[in-house]
Amino acid sequence: MAQKVFRMNQKTPANSHQSKILRVLLVVNFLLMVTLGWQALTAILQQRNLVGKMLHEYAELAAEEFSRRIMADVGYKGYFSQMNLWRDSVELVTSNKDEIARCPLTSHPLLSSASLGKKFFLVENNELVVISTLCNKVEFAPAIADKLVNFNRNELAEKPFAFIHTNYSGTPVTLIVTQFKEKNLLGFQVNRESLRRLLQSSFDKSSLLPEVIANGKATNSIILLSMVDHTGDLLIGEKINHNYDVATKILADEYSGIFRNHQIRVAIKTDNIEELIIGGQPEDNLPVILATMIILIVIFIVTFIQLRKEQQLSRLRERFVAEVSHELRTPLTQIRMFAETLIKGRARNEEESQHYLQVINRESIRLNHLVENILRYSSSENTGELKLTQLAIVPFLNTIIEEINPIRIAKNVAVKCDLESCEIAIHKDNFRRIILNLLDNAIKYGPDRQTIEIKGQIIQRSGKRTYRLTINDEGPGIPSKYHTNIWQAYYRLPRESNQAIAGTGIGLYLVKRLVTEINGSIKLKNREPNGCSFLLELNLDNS
Repeated sequence: MAQKVFRMNQKTPANSHQSKILRVLLVVNFLLMVTLGWQALTAILQQRNLVGKMLHEYAELAAEEFSRRIMADVGYKGYFSQMNLWRDSVELVTSNKDEIARCPLTSHPLLSSASLGKKFFLVENNELVVISTLCNKVEFAPAIADKLVNFNRNELAEKPFAFIHTNYSGTPVTLIVTQFKEKNLLGFQVNRESLRRLLQSSFDKSSLLPEVIANGKATNSIILLSMVDHTGDLLIGEKINHNYDVATKILADEYSGIFRNHQIRVAIKTDNIEELIIGGQPEDNLPVILATMIILIVIFIVTFIQLRKEQQLSRLRERFVAEVSHELRTPLTQIRMFAETLIKGRARNEEESQHYLQVINRESIRLNHLVENILRYSSSENTGELKLTQLAIVPFLNTIIEEINPIRIAKNVAVKCDLESCEIAIHKDNFRRIILNLLDNAIKYGPDRQTIEIKGQIIQRSGKRTYRLTINDEGPGIPSKYHTNIWQAYYRLPRESNQAIAGTGIGLYLVKRLVTEINGSIKLKNREPNGCSFLLELNLDNS
């Protein structure tokens, strides 16, 4: 047996080395997977950023092209032509303001209800004359009329037109003025509905993106465009969803400031992005990649923890083998020594011979108990149907107590029983091993000359009959923080290792396992001032 244990211990360095190699390989594999995942994630993000940057640049191109168009369509072809026609019509009748009110050239389309002008005016010698497109004399609101009469003519010194962007009663108002015959002013109020139609016409006429992009397939259908005036009022388009990357162009004093402080906002739709960018937008695999990386990290952590547990279990097994070898060697040594003494007739008297025989008997009982525990531990758990035997509890427990008498007497331990008579159908070997282990623990870890109490009583609970067996000792007790650990295989309290108390660490594990097999329950309580109470409950309904 000792040689076999020695060979098992010889494997320990190799096992430890293999465990280190597995741990290193696990870490390397994890790092490689994380690196690959990170590279994939980085590539997708870089591609996405590149696509986003290109789309933003395309949106800027479209905004720039639209601003160029409206300067020509609205500024030159619209406002400039409208103002020239109004100037021509006024010059024909400047000698009589009343004739201006009769609206010459009323048949001209630029002075129709669809024209860019809404109200036409002349300011001469600080007098204001206003007519509408229907050629009836109208009035401006006093605040607007005051702006026109008191307009600073110096603003027209170096440019043909000036624009007044204001609002009245919450409504945006745009006025266009030009100098007429020295310090007089001509102009009109912009018709916002006509302006909107002209802006939409500028947008619809052709693609805002160059033909070289997507071989001319990039039509305005992929463009989202809106334009707001100086007050934020929408002139064309709709508000663009915040999910899009919007390019904003703020107009300043281009073309005499006809759109000063107006904003053009453009975004590119991503529905048919493949037509614009080779490869298109990368598939949205970010959630999958992130989820995969998280799963890999979780698997790594779980595997690493499991590996650590296996290493701890391996160390516990190694310690178990060493302690079992010691536990076996001690009784065998004493049995052999006292047997040889008796064989060689070295006992001095009959009393000494009896003492040697008692030692041999005690150590053989301890050895038998240890071997039975090891064999029971090494066997698989019994998951099938157990063979039950009808037992009278009191006589059976007395038999077990007599079985450990040599060990008990050696430490002057007394056992006091207070048992209620009862018969129970139970697996005999499991029951015997449970009681032997509990009593052996109480004797081994308790002081000399202690009294162990065994109490048994029948309990009725919720219509069920159980037999509660309580084993009380006078030992040092078990701290509550270890009450869960003691049922684990190989576990021993730190103080037991420090005090060099012999043991294998499988006794209470076996107790818990065997109690479960017989459908019982067991729990531990500390006693005051010291000691432990093990409460074993057995089902009597099957008896």
